Amino acid sequence: MGTIVVGFDGSENAHAALAWALDEAVRRQASVRVVQTWAYPVSAMAPGPFGGAVPPADLMQGATVGALASTLDDVIVPAGVTGESVVREGSAAAALCEEAAGAELLVVGARGHGGFVGLLVVCTRPHRSACVNCFYRCDVCARLRQRADCA
Repeated sequence: MGTIVVGFDGSENAHAALAWALDEAVRRQASVRVVQTWAYPVSAMAPGPFGGAVPPADLMQGATVGALASTLDDVIVPAGVTGESVVREGSAAAALCEEAAGAELLVVGARGHGGFVGLLVVCTRPHRSACVNCFYRCDVCARLRQRADCA
Protein backbone atom coordinates (compact mmCIF):
# COMPACT_ATOMS: atom_id res chain seq x y z
CA MET A 1 0.00 0.00 0.00
CA GLY A 2 1.37 3.39 -0.98
CA THR A 3 1.21 6.68 0.84
CA ILE A 4 -0.13 10.06 -0.20
CA VAL A 5 1.45 12.97 1.69
CA VAL A 6 -0.61 16.15 2.08
CA GLY A 7 0.80 19.52 3.12
CA PHE A 8 -1.70 21.17 5.44
CA ASP A 9 -1.77 24.69 6.85
CA GLY A 10 -5.43 25.05 7.79
CA SER A 11 -6.33 27.21 4.80
CA GLU A 12 -9.35 26.60 2.58
CA ASN A 13 -7.04 25.38 -0.17
CA ALA A 14 -5.34 22.95 2.22
CA HIS A 15 -8.76 21.51 3.06
CA ALA A 16 -9.40 21.09 -0.69
CA ALA A 17 -6.03 19.37 -1.12
CA LEU A 18 -6.82 17.01 1.76
CA ALA A 19 -10.24 16.15 0.32
CA TRP A 20 -8.65 15.48 -3.07
CA ALA A 21 -5.95 13.31 -1.49
CA LEU A 22 -8.53 11.28 0.45
CA ASP A 23 -10.49 10.61 -2.74
CA GLU A 24 -7.29 9.66 -4.53
CA ALA A 25 -6.34 7.35 -1.64
CA VAL A 26 -9.54 5.38 -2.24
CA ARG A 27 -8.66 4.95 -5.91
CA ARG A 28 -5.08 3.94 -5.17
CA GLN A 29 -5.82 2.00 -1.98
CA ALA A 30 -3.25 4.21 -0.26
CA SER A 31 -2.83 5.68 3.18
CA VAL A 32 -2.70 9.43 3.80
CA ARG A 33 -0.10 11.34 5.82
CA VAL A 34 -1.10 14.90 6.71
CA VAL A 35 1.90 17.13 7.41
CA GLN A 36 1.73 20.50 9.13
CA THR A 37 4.66 22.66 10.16
CA TRP A 38 5.15 25.58 12.48
CA ALA A 39 7.93 28.12 12.87
CA TYR A 40 8.63 31.14 14.96
CA PRO A 41 7.98 34.37 13.04
CA VAL A 42 11.18 36.18 12.11
CA SER A 43 9.86 39.29 13.88
CA ALA A 44 9.71 37.38 17.16
CA MET A 45 13.46 36.86 17.00
CA ALA A 46 14.30 40.50 16.29
CA PRO A 47 16.18 42.42 18.97
CA GLY A 48 14.80 45.45 20.71
CA PRO A 49 11.24 46.71 20.46
CA PHE A 50 10.50 44.67 17.34
CA GLY A 51 11.10 41.30 18.95
CA GLY A 52 9.23 39.62 21.71
CA ALA A 53 9.15 36.68 24.00
CA VAL A 54 8.43 33.44 22.24
CA PRO A 55 6.78 30.42 23.80
CA PRO A 56 8.92 27.33 24.28
CA ALA A 57 9.10 24.94 21.33
CA ASP A 58 7.26 22.19 23.21
CA LEU A 59 4.28 24.50 23.72
CA MET A 60 4.29 25.51 20.06
CA GLN A 61 4.51 21.85 19.02
CA GLY A 62 1.70 20.87 21.39
CA ALA A 63 -0.55 23.69 20.24
CA THR A 64 -0.03 22.78 16.59
CA VAL A 65 -0.61 19.07 17.25
CA GLY A 66 -3.83 19.95 19.10
CA ALA A 67 -5.08 22.31 16.41
CA LEU A 68 -4.39 19.78 13.65
CA ALA A 69 -6.05 16.96 15.59
CA SER A 70 -9.10 19.12 16.21
CA THR A 71 -9.34 20.00 12.52
CA LEU A 72 -8.89 16.40 11.41
CA ASP A 73 -11.62 15.26 13.83
CA ASP A 74 -14.09 17.02 11.52
CA VAL A 75 -12.78 15.38 8.33
CA ILE A 76 -14.77 12.49 6.92
CA VAL A 77 -12.30 9.78 6.00
CA PRO A 78 -13.54 7.32 3.38
CA ALA A 79 -13.90 3.69 4.40
CA GLY A 80 -10.70 1.74 3.91
CA VAL A 81 -8.40 4.76 4.06
CA THR A 82 -5.96 4.94 6.95
CA GLY A 83 -3.97 7.96 7.90
CA GLU A 84 -1.60 9.67 10.23
CA SER A 85 -0.70 13.24 11.07
CA VAL A 86 2.78 14.67 11.45
CA VAL A 87 3.66 18.05 12.96
CA ARG A 88 7.18 19.42 12.54
CA GLU A 89 9.01 22.61 13.34
CA GLY A 90 10.61 24.45 10.45
CA SER A 91 10.22 24.97 6.75
CA ALA A 92 7.14 23.44 5.16
CA ALA A 93 9.04 22.73 1.95
CA ALA A 94 11.83 20.85 3.75
CA ALA A 95 9.41 18.89 5.92
CA LEU A 96 7.27 17.90 2.95
CA CYS A 97 10.29 16.76 0.96
CA GLU A 98 11.45 14.59 3.84
CA GLU A 99 8.00 13.22 4.70
CA ALA A 100 7.25 12.46 1.04
CA ALA A 101 10.39 10.37 0.51
CA GLY A 102 9.11 7.08 -0.85
CA ALA A 103 5.49 8.26 -1.10
CA GLU A 104 3.36 7.84 -4.21
CA LEU A 105 2.08 11.41 -4.21
CA LEU A 106 2.73 14.75 -2.59
CA VAL A 107 -0.29 17.08 -2.57
CA VAL A 108 -0.31 20.74 -1.51
CA GLY A 109 -3.03 23.36 -1.76
CA ALA A 110 -3.06 26.57 -3.72
CA ARG A 111 -2.07 29.84 -2.09
CA GLY A 112 -2.25 28.68 1.52
CA HIS A 113 -0.86 30.44 4.55
CA GLY A 114 2.71 29.51 3.61
CA GLY A 115 4.95 30.02 0.62
CA PHE A 116 3.30 27.69 -1.87
CA VAL A 117 2.15 29.85 -4.73
CA GLY A 118 0.24 28.40 -7.60
CA LEU A 119 -2.22 25.62 -7.94
CA LEU A 120 -3.02 22.39 -6.17
CA VAL A 121 0.13 20.47 -6.96
CA VAL A 122 0.15 16.71 -7.07
CA CYS A 123 3.63 15.32 -7.52
CA THR A 124 3.93 11.65 -8.38
CA ARG A 125 7.67 11.50 -7.74
CA PRO A 126 8.17 13.55 -4.58
CA HIS A 127 11.42 11.82 -3.62
CA ARG A 128 13.25 13.24 -6.63
CA SER A 129 14.57 16.76 -6.91
CA ALA A 130 12.68 17.30 -10.17
CA CYS A 131 9.50 15.53 -11.17
CA VAL A 132 8.90 14.37 -14.68
CA ASN A 133 5.32 13.24 -14.19
CA CYS A 134 3.37 15.77 -12.19
CA PHE A 135 -0.11 17.16 -12.38
CA TYR A 136 -1.77 20.24 -11.02
CA ARG A 137 -5.42 20.87 -10.45
CA CYS A 138 -6.68 24.36 -11.04
CA ASP A 139 -9.12 25.18 -8.26
CA VAL A 140 -11.05 27.44 -10.64
CA CYS A 141 -11.51 25.19 -13.66
CA ALA A 142 -11.01 21.87 -11.79
CA ARG A 143 -9.30 20.23 -14.76
CA LEU A 144 -6.18 18.11 -14.56
CA ARG A 145 -3.31 19.14 -16.78
CA GLN A 146 0.07 17.52 -17.19
CA ARG A 147 2.99 19.52 -15.91
CA ALA A 148 6.63 18.67 -16.53
CA ASP A 149 8.40 21.20 -14.34
CA CYS A 150 7.48 20.25 -10.79
CA ALA A 151 10.48 20.63 -8.51
